[in-house]
Amino acid sequence: MGEIFIERGYEATSLDDLERETGLLRGSLYREFGSKRTMFELTLKEYLKRKPNNNMTLDLLLIGFQELSARDRSLRTFLKEWYDSQCNSSVSELLGNRLIERSKILDESE
Repeated sequence: MGEIFIERGYEATSLDDLERETGLLRGSLYREFGSKRTMFELTLKEYLKRKPNNNMTLDLLLIGFQELSARDRSLRTFLKEWYDSQCNSSVSELLGNRLIERSKILDESE
């Protein structure tokens, strides 16, 4: 599920997208996860556990920071605790660099 959230962002990812990505029908998605928000949170946590410094994980973190944390106290708390646990300032640099990469402002080809 991470790829579809990264490709489209949280807000633009529809349940139809998630159905296609997972192969589950809408009812099964709701039964299994409860909400799109829960799907995102579980995906983010799984990526943090398995691939902590991977670009896809950084992308999911950025989506969480930019699209959800301002209005979702629970996710904001999780992201703050994750950020505080990093114990070094390089995480800010990693996230900042990844944000610039995702924006494509430095792509020479365009």
